[in-house]
Amino acid sequence: MGGVLAVVGVGLIGGSVAKAARASGGFKKIIGIGISDTQLSQALQLGLIDEAHFLSDMQTLPCEVAVVCTPVPQIVPT
Repeated sequence: MGGVLAVVGVGLIGGSVAKAARASGGFKKIIGIGISDTQLSQALQLGLIDEAHFLSDMQTLPCEVAVVCTPVPQIVPT
C-alpha cells in the first residue's frame, strides 16, 4: 500500500479518481481538497476520501501524489 493521495477538486472527475484510487488499494489515505463544503461532505459520506480540507486552508499538500481535477480557468487564468 502506497502513501497519501490528494485530490484537488472532488466533483465528478475528482470523485471518480478518488473512487478508482480507493478501489485499487494503492493508497493508505486519500485527502480531498476543494472549495465546496457540499462536494467535500458528499465525498466523505460516500467513502471516497478519508479527510476533507478547504483549498483556502492548505499551504502545502501533505501527500506523495496530487491530482488536480478542477476546471482549467481555475488553474490558469484564460
